[in-house]
Amino acid sequence: MTIIAVSAFFFGYGIPLSIANYFYNVCSELGVHVTVDMYSFYNGWAHENHELHQARYYNTKHKKFIWINAKDHPQLETVLPEVSDIPLGFADTDLSELI
Repeated sequence: MTIIAVSAFFFGYGIPLSIANYFYNVCSELGVHVTVDMYSFYNGWAHENHELHQARYYNTKHKKFIWINAKDHPQLETVLPEVSDIPLGFADTDLSELI
């Protein structure tokens, strides 16, 4: 998973950058480079006023990908066509033998 996808997930849920960075750094060994990238993405999304479809994140409540839109388009907008490219569950992981 790329840092933009992780950043979009945290940003889409309204997780403050400091908490998102802390959580990511606890779970990863990439360190300060990720902090700089995550700050850049958060800053761009938070200060953009007009651009639609800046990034997408998987919304676990709605079980769909949702767009991050600019401030003047705060609607909850589903990414279309609805195609999930993320594996859900244990079937496609190294943990499938634990089931």
